[in-house]
Amino acid sequence: MSPPIIELTGAEQRDVDAVENGFGRFARYLVGRFGAVRSSMLATAAITLVTALTCLITYEAIGLDYLGNPISVVMPIVMPIVTAFPTTLVIHRLVAATMARERQGLRHQAALRAAAEESAMHRARAEKTSQATSDFLASMSHELRTPLNAIIGGADMIRNQSLGPVGDQRYLQTAEDISLGGMHLLQMINAILDLAKLERGAHAFQLEPIPVGEIMENAVRIVRGQAEQAGIAIRFIPPDEDLQIICDDQAMRQVMLNLLSNAIKFSPAESTVRVDAIADQAGQICIRVTDSGVGIPPDQLGDIFEPFIQIDNVRTRSQQGTGLGLAIVRTMVEQQGGQVTVESVPGKGSVFSLAFEAAAKV
Repeated sequence: MSPPIIELTGAEQRDVDAVENGFGRFARYLVGRFGAVRSSMLATAAITLVTALTCLITYEAIGLDYLGNPISVVMPIVMPIVTAFPTTLVIHRLVAATMARERQGLRHQAALRAAAEESAMHRARAEKTSQATSDFLASMSHELRTPLNAIIGGADMIRNQSLGPVGDQRYLQTAEDISLGGMHLLQMINAILDLAKLERGAHAFQLEPIPVGEIMENAVRIVRGQAEQAGIAIRFIPPDEDLQIICDDQAMRQVMLNLLSNAIKFSPAESTVRVDAIADQAGQICIRVTDSGVGIPPDQLGDIFEPFIQIDNVRTRSQQGTGLGLAIVRTMVEQQGGQVTVESVPGKGSVFSLAFEAAAKV
């Protein structure tokens, strides 16, 4: 936390200016050496001594019989004490307060310099860590993807008997298991790398006006086969043709595929996944994916978009996944200027909504 900055009032600033002259420097010396009260007493004593000596010399010069008139001796001593001490005390207390403020200001400046140096150190460390992360991801991309592709390709060759028939059919099943396991691992690695790239802001989005219906239809076409295998119907309701949003076509395709795949994965057989879009009066277009799956408990709604978070229930335990799909969805949508929300009722299903500003009509 940065220390507060003290601003002097007009009167205090005049006091600061006053102590820059010769008298002020002497007062600083006295206050710094003896303190406000003792320095005021010393100054008063000096003033009294000078006044008394001046009066005695004057009396001698004019021939005044000051010994026969005691008041003429007492007054030069009493008056400076009565008048000078309060005045010097006030002045020295002001000097002391000014010096205290200056010392406090110096401490604040030192604290600010220390905070700036610490911030620079943390920034340099963060940049170094970011560079190390980039290097690690580049290495992982090559070191893991390349051999995995080779393993998957070899397993597919055995499964398809590309080089000739396999004597024992059990080898075919083993090759298929290897291929499926390799594909699953490759998908996990790709998801981790994609999320890391998004979080570092290294993904460049090509934003342009794209019809909402085109985005939805392309995604539905890709997952329709997956839905049919799971015994799930997809109900696509085409939106108005003039509805467009500013987004990246490839990124939005991945977002929609992630949402649709999740909806299919966690919906029971013979259920329906609904995909539609609406435009509200605020000028936003909302793409919705509605399923009738297991739903999400209210206490877990705030966590589902966090990396590696998966809903814990009987059905989701049987589903493989990295827990990165929704984290990628949120990051991609927000970096394109959109917003993702979810409404869910356990046992009845969920509605995931993507809200974007509508593109201006040409």
